[in-house]
Amino acid sequence: MGYQPPNIFNFVFAYKGPANMSTVCDWVKKSTPLESDVSASTHKAIENPSVDAVIVLDRGLMYFHNMPINFVTPQTIDPAVRWVAVDIPSGGLLYLFLLLTLAGSGTSSVWLDPVPYLGDFTIQSENLHLY
Repeated sequence: MGYQPPNIFNFVFAYKGPANMSTVCDWVKKSTPLESDVSASTHKAIENPSVDAVIVLDRGLMYFHNMPINFVTPQTIDPAVRWVAVDIPSGGLLYLFLLLTLAGSGTSSVWLDPVPYLGDFTIQSENLHLY
């Protein structure tokens, strides 16, 4: 029951990092070979051979695009997109908390609906980068 990830989650949390999350995304992309034949329908089932999400305090976050909490839907973007980077001064810890909560929800019969916890949390389109 609940969310079943395609592999064991690998998260990186950092207190300091580069000014832009696109730099982190570039580092991860260079070290992560991925298959190229992916459709929107199979996107969530991709097993990521690298880190699933990177959260840098006061900078933003970057995640592999098969995460259960996503700021864009696979149907609205090119299926070749693998990474989403968000430059935001706050909200990274909330995102990490929600991912960890969902990861644990697969062991119970209750599915967390994170929307009520997000309140006024929004991402401006100019801060969202797809790779």
